[in-house]
Amino acid sequence: MKVKVLVENAQQLVYRTLGMIVAVLSALFLLISFTIDDDPDIVYAIVILFVFLGVGLYFWQLGRKKRRTLKMFKKYVQILSTMEKRDLTQFAKILNIEESELHANLELLIKQKYFPYAHIDYDKNLLVVSKKVDDLDPTVQTTTVKCKSCGATSKMEVGKADQCGYCGSKI
Repeated sequence: MKVKVLVENAQQLVYRTLGMIVAVLSALFLLISFTIDDDPDIVYAIVILFVFLGVGLYFWQLGRKKRRTLKMFKKYVQILSTMEKRDLTQFAKILNIEESELHANLELLIKQKYFPYAHIDYDKNLLVVSKKVDDLDPTVQTTTVKCKSCGATSKMEVGKADQCGYCGSKI
């Protein structure tokens, strides 16, 4: 999962940068083309430049969307890792948003594999993370570890390598 977050972060930066460069260059070429009034194909040039401008703006918007999704994921993980019970009513109150909006956001994050081991239990209104070890055998020695990828804290058996229950990165 750490790789996914890094890749998504790089992608959003590339998309935004590429989009901005294409949009700015298109706007400059459009301005230059208005100064050339003796060219009979100026209309075609303007149409092509508007297409490039649209493509640039599309990439810029795509990068912004990925950035918002990453920020939302990091915020949700920080809050979820501190909650004993992953009750969505309480979670929505902490975020100061409607439960329906929280459900939609969590479904998006689950669908995009940000929470690879999670699903929403609508009957109990809980976020269920199947890799999270909440009820370990009391005779087993445990320790609390912090995931280097997402910052979530979780309990795990001492001396045992495992995956983060929130993002799936190796701990």
